[in-house]
Amino acid sequence: ALATTIEKRVAQTDEYLDTLAQQDLSRAASLLIESLNSGAIDIAKMIGTEVPDTDWDAYLKGDRGIFVRRAVKLVDRGARAQINKLFESEPEFRDQVRRYVRDFERLIARAMAERDGQPLSVALLSSDIGKLYVILAQSISRIA
Repeated sequence: ALATTIEKRVAQTDEYLDTLAQQDLSRAASLLIESLNSGAIDIAKMIGTEVPDTDWDAYLKGDRGIFVRRAVKLVDRGARAQINKLFESEPEFRDQVRRYVRDFERLIARAMAERDGQPLSVALLSSDIGKLYVILAQSISRIA
């Protein structure tokens, strides 16, 4: 009876700790994703043309990923050389790219530290914020 009680308490404690870890991951991921979305605004402005009012309207209405998607579209048009040139010549752009890459890598590391973090990491890499990370990291030779 004592062993059963102890096993039950251990299981409850494990469940409680898993819940805390999930909440902590959610908070950390939320903050990092917000930082990535904010960084994408500056990156999109620096590598693109003028931002249309419709994009700002969508952002203000809650579409926080609009600038990430915009940056990915701009970069997909063969702008890797432009990114590398801007990275080498513009300190502000270099800072933004480094911050974006660092924040995304922190997000992935945080996800991988969790039990079953692999599927979340794959989802993050295939998302728009992940695509922008890969493009930026490749453009500045951070990854192959």
